[in-house]
Amino acid sequence: MGIGRKGNRKENGAKDENVQDEEEPAKADPSSMFLGFEERALTKAERRGLELQEIQVILAEKRTSLSLLRTGITIYALPLSVLTFLVATSNYYDIIETLPIFLPLMALVSFLVVLGTYFVYRSLLRIRMHDERITELRKEHRFLEKVVDATEENTILHARPHRPDVDDDYED
Repeated sequence: MGIGRKGNRKENGAKDENVQDEEEPAKADPSSMFLGFEERALTKAERRGLELQEIQVILAEKRTSLSLLRTGITIYALPLSVLTFLVATSNYYDIIETLPIFLPLMALVSFLVVLGTYFVYRSLLRIRMHDERITELRKEHRFLEKVVDATEENTILHARPHRPDVDDDYED
């Protein structure tokens, strides 16, 4: 009979008693792996914190969309300024003589108009989407109605300062 190694069998088919078999590592439960949180009910303060974080993320995305809107308007205004300058100075040049410069300039102006229009259109769609999501969250969570001020006529949102007398009566 040969000397058995870890997990090897001897000639007679029996395992070596001195060597332990390797155990497979225990499979982790996917639900317990989510950021290390245990399965438990959230407290009132944790729920409030998650709701505020969600609304803050949406408001940050809305600010990004407003920035894109500002950029789109600026990009759109640049070609209009160039065209205004060209029209104002049209008495001092002949378009036929300046055609090699004029055509690439018009292509660039056209590109900038299309790009600016795309940025404005996309940002307006995203702002509308963010406003709808904020409205949904306000209806879903009573606490957010006290924190985020929005009306049907005015969709600009203003965060109110923390008022313990109003904010502490949060209920599910």
